[in-house]
Amino acid sequence: MGERTDNEAPLPTLLLVDDERIILLALKQELRARWSSSCEIETAGSGPEALEVAEEVRASGGRLALVLADYLMPVMKGSELIAKLRGLDPGLKAVILSGGTDDPTLFERFKSEGLIDAYLAKPWRIEELDALIARLLDRAPPG
Repeated sequence: MGERTDNEAPLPTLLLVDDERIILLALKQELRARWSSSCEIETAGSGPEALEVAEEVRASGGRLALVLADYLMPVMKGSELIAKLRGLDPGLKAVILSGGTDDPTLFERFKSEGLIDAYLAKPWRIEELDALIARLLDRAPPG
């Protein structure tokens, strides 16, 4: 599993971005256990690091399919990161992961403006996250 022949297209990549390592690790473990057969999973601890990862994915012939980014991060907010990533790939699906103190009306505005496809509050429920990823990537949720 995970090995591909040269003529197979690379799996779409999910990019997880959060400046809190424990959250990033939890997301990665949960999603890798459930999505690794249909997606590559990459992580970044900041917006600038996420841009580097996105460039590496593109340079290796991969395709960034979805970014799941924390909203409040130092240096670059999740919304700024998503805007930059969508500038490179307008078809990219984007989800903001928000802390409980964030203003949901802001995320509704981002959604209505087309900046993001969805937002999800922390702590997330894995079933809700699975369903969201499945809907955005047009795939069946993992069983």
